[in-house]
Order: sequence, then C-alpha cells, then structure tokens
Amino acid sequence: MNLSKWNSFLFENNTTVKDTTVRPNDGTIIVPSGLSPDGAVLKEMGYEVDKELGAGKYGTVVKIIDQETRNQFACKIIMGSPLPDIQREVSNYKFLINNRDKIGIQKKYFPKVYYSEIKQYASAPNDFSSNPPVYNIGLIIMELLAPLPNRVKTDLLATGGMETGPRGRFDRRRVDFTKRDKRLFKNHTVIFDLAKSAVQGSQLLQNITPNNFNQIVDDVARSAVNRFLKGDYQDIDGEAYEALQFIVSEDWRKMLNSRQSQVLFLLTLAELHSYLYPKDGEPVVAFMNDTLIGNIYNQIFESYLRAYVRPVIPGTMDSGGSTRIMEPQDSSSLEQFPEADAFVRFMQEMKQIGIIGRDMHAGNFLMRPSDNEIVVVDLGLFKIQDIVQIPDNKETIPIYERKK
Repeated sequence: MNLSKWNSFLFENNTTVKDTTVRPNDGTIIVPSGLSPDGAVLKEMGYEVDKELGAGKYGTVVKIIDQETRNQFACKIIMGSPLPDIQREVSNYKFLINNRDKIGIQKKYFPKVYYSEIKQYASAPNDFSSNPPVYNIGLIIMELLAPLPNRVKTDLLATGGMETGPRGRFDRRRVDFTKRDKRLFKNHTVIFDLAKSAVQGSQLLQNITPNNFNQIVDDVARSAVNRFLKGDYQDIDGEAYEALQFIVSEDWRKMLNSRQSQVLFLLTLAELHSYLYPKDGEPVVAFMNDTLIGNIYNQIFESYLRAYVRPVIPGTMDSGGSTRIMEPQDSSSLEQFPEADAFVRFMQEMKQIGIIGRDMHAGNFLMRPSDNEIVVVDLGLFKIQDIVQIPDNKETIPIYERKK
C-alpha cells in the first residue's frame, strides 16, 4: 500500500490523524519543520541557544541559557559523526563528571561538566517518509569559560607557530612571537639549544661529516651564541648574504618575525658557512656543490624554525599519532615562563594516573575568569585508561573503575 497516498486521502477527507509532533515513547525527539536538530533537542531539555562560540572537527560549541533560571552554560554538540566517535567523547566527559573532584588540586585545569549524554532525534513523519530515520546527537553541558588572552595563546600555546584566523579553522596564519621572544631570548640555554637544534637537524651535513658531526654542531652553535650575546652582528645580513642565496623560502623573515630570532638564525648560518668554506682555504668537503649546500642550508632553516615555534606549554600533535607528551621547548625556558611550569606538571601527572592528553593545541584551551586558570576544554581525543589511579589525601592509590 502507498502510505503517502493514504495519508493524503485522510487529510482531504478531514479524518482525524494522530499528531505526529508528539514525542514517541522511545524517547526520540521529533524535530519540527524549520528548527535545527540541536535547537529542537536543547529546547526539549529546557534550554535556548544564544550564539555559537566555536567549531572543531568533531563538534560545535554554543552558548545556551536555562529557560527557567536564565543561567548560562556552554554546550558542545556532536552530530553527524559515527556513533563510536560520539560515544567516546560523551564517555570522556561523563568520566570527568564522576571523577573530577577525586583528582584533587589538578581539577582546576578541567572544566566543570554538568551533563554528558547521547540523545536521539528524527524528523516528523511526512508524505515522503512515514517512519523517518533516527539520528544520534551528543550533548555536553559545561561551565561557560572565556577565550585565552592573546599573550597566553601566542606565547605559550601556539603549537606549530600557527593560529586560526578570522575566517575560521581553515584560515591559518603565522603567530607573531615578538613579545614571547623578549622573555625567551633572556635565557642563554634556550638560545644555545635553538642554534644547536638547527645544525643538528641537517641529515645531509651529518652524512658528509660523520666522524666530527657532533663537534661541528657544538662549535658552530657556541660561536653563533657567543656573538649573539656580545652583540657582535652589526652587519650580519651582509655577512650571511652569500649563504642566504641558497635558502628557498623567500618569506623566511616572516616566519621568524622577531629581529632576535632572525639574528640568531643568520649567525648560525654564517658560522656554519665560514666553517664549510674557510677563508684562504679549501672547502671542508671536496665534492661540495651548490645543490648539496642548498639542501643543507634549507634543512638548517627548517630545523631552526621547528625548534623556534615549539610552544612552551607542550602539545601532543605529531604525525605518528603518538600519545606521548611532547617536551617543552626547553626545560630551562620555563624559568622565563613560570605560569607554564604548573601546567606542564599537570599534564605529566595526569599521564601518570592514566589520563593522556591528545590534540592539545591553543584552540582547545580556554580560561576561567574567576581564577584566570588555563582550562583544557576539548577532551574528545583524550585517552582515558579503563582504570585510572587517583591518589587520595591519605597518599594511598585507590582504583576507580571507569564508568561505562
């Protein structure tokens, strides 16, 4: 039987038809025509959507208002993803609801989460479908937090030296590290590590100087840093001009946007060039040619850039999908960024008890206005072990089984 024709017949003959906007007994929420699924579900729960706060790969965050109390919250909405992805994210936040207070003082780095569940919704039956498909939507309601101040975002958490531009997550642009560098370059150990990382990063240089590679790295880095600290670089642009001809990137200065970072790179490059091509002498490597030296110098630049843009507070994004906590730019740099020290310890302590951060970058952090603490807000890709060991106040280690 063609049900759509039968429904049309009943309607035309004014026969009483069951109200299809009533919610079915199985708890599925019917989405009225003209209303978005998330808006319909939240309205059913007693909330109204105020505005969008942000969007990521797995969901959208909106500001919602309790219709009765007028209290404001943030709500993460996960829809359109496979059910296992929704379940993982909802489960992670549900774990936080059940165990946040057991983590002790470290709980301040996690948001206060009030609700984390999966709901079902469907369109109202119509002429085309008398039994519309049912979809899943994950809803996580948490405290409303504030965006990070620009200094915290760019100086401490700018993973990869990139930030999201005004047109959203596909608008990527370089971070201006000028303010960060004023503190970073005060630490002599950090400066040496940057210069050393650049020379060490050239695999080609290591291949052609296998016996004395480590000595070259130390000598070049120390010479560059000594000149940097003494201010002996009045004409460093002219001195490094010959070596710079081999750098492919034409906008390298924009990538190293503070003068301090540019000078240290130029000093490192100039010192290496003078080592490989000593004055009044033969090149260190007899078969050196323009192609080889060009490849080496571009490796030097890329290595220096990677070391330079690493965040002080480490992230966990890498190409191999590793769950390890990346090292800070340099442990000694935390002396210049004391606000990062506590956060690094927090990440390490969480890993020890079985809560492993993933996808940790500037976009996944906010700040709690009441205490100005940095808060991890996106737990979607966190790895929470099936059993998490949480120390209590008596210094024993009770084991809490993860809630299903």
